Amino acid sequence: MTLARRAVVALPLAAVVERGFGAGLAEFWKQASSPTAVEALRLTLLMAAIMTAVNAVFGIVTAYVLARYDFPGRGLFNGLVDLP
Repeated sequence: MTLARRAVVALPLAAVVERGFGAGLAEFWKQASSPTAVEALRLTLLMAAIMTAVNAVFGIVTAYVLARYDFPGRGLFNGLVDLP
């Protein structure tokens, strides 16, 4: 990895760490444990769990259909699945 690529990752990460802990660990913990932050974290984890289950179901169905059936547009559909 080149220095420029490392800098693209490292500089924003360093800025987040500096901003987060700039006022000290106690202030960070106070902000991170506030009711708003805890609720945001809970909602994030809940949505991540739900979307993991949805992606698993749709991924299995898509793989099954692509492996078992031959239909018009199958190549395009397979290409769209592989695109991301």
